[in-house]
Amino acid sequence: MSNSRRSASRPGGRAARRRSSSNAATRRGPKTSGGLAPSAAELASAEGLHWVPADAVSLTAEFRSRFLAHVPAEEVRVFLRGLNSAWKARSRKALKLQSQKHSRIVAELRRHVQQRQPYREVLQASAISRLHTELTAVRYAADGVLEPGPAAYRRAKRAI
Repeated sequence: MSNSRRSASRPGGRAARRRSSSNAATRRGPKTSGGLAPSAAELASAEGLHWVPADAVSLTAEFRSRFLAHVPAEEVRVFLRGLNSAWKARSRKALKLQSQKHSRIVAELRRHVQQRQPYREVLQASAISRLHTELTAVRYAADGVLEPGPAAYRRAKRAI
């Protein structure tokens, strides 16, 4: 058996390393449609997910050169992407809370507008209430009842 066959059959051989590295590359790459090369839209969406502000990258590069020179650049990029996703999630949550607050305010204002009665209707309702009270008082006075109200009216009727 030759050496190349042995290394291919061994779990830690050269062929196994090639397979694992090619699998890792396909796992990390952007999703493609039908196994073809990624379209511009797919690449743009993948880039949008991993975009980190330029200021953050430059600050991290400076920090790495000062204190973490032994850490590979790819590890720092992974760390930056993780930080970026955490800040994105925080921003989304804050935006969602602000949107909910705004929606509640708008709903409350709409309710107020829908329930608001025109001034003319308020005046008419108070005039109707006043006239109803006057009519009741006149009816009770005509029956000989001195104080208006249903209880007084019943007492007066029983007394008669």
